[in-house]
Amino acid sequence: MCSGAVTNFSICFFFFSFTSCTSRYTGDFCDFPNPCHTAAGPRCQNGGICETTFRDGIPSFSCRCPIGYTASLCEIPVKNACDSSPCNNGGNCKLKTLDDYTCICATGYSGKHCDKQNLCASSPCRNGGTCTLSPNGHVKCICPKGFRGMYCADDIDECLKNPCENNGKCVNTHGSYQ
Repeated sequence: MCSGAVTNFSICFFFFSFTSCTSRYTGDFCDFPNPCHTAAGPRCQNGGICETTFRDGIPSFSCRCPIGYTASLCEIPVKNACDSSPCNNGGNCKLKTLDDYTCICATGYSGKHCDKQNLCASSPCRNGGTCTLSPNGHVKCICPKGFRGMYCADDIDECLKNPCENNGKCVNTHGSYQ
């Protein structure tokens, strides 16, 4: 139950019998500098995860490398499917395995290689219209009540149909009438 001198701003949890060290220290009593913590920044490169290990009671570290990197500090790239830059139009290649990838497409593009332009991404429909793509790839806006036109930009003048009864005066408003 934390039966030693606990040092370096650590916290001893008597009930669970373990210590919680700050990120700079490790060990049962937080008495060793954490080999994963350096003033120069992360030990592992390219997004590698530093893991503290103990050998004969002395702390050491190892790096768990992300797909596409190897070596003790994850500093050596491995030949992989993203090397050929398969993603177009500003898309980013993300490895699933060394031989398989997915493209994270920039706004406005889709498809396995980000080669299909999504014309609806720029939100061309106005006044709450819903953008869809026609079978030939052109933008089609489905307009809400009170609007019409290619991009739902045209207000319908509902007063032209004389909707008011008993000699009421109709006033056209944006998307409706009073």
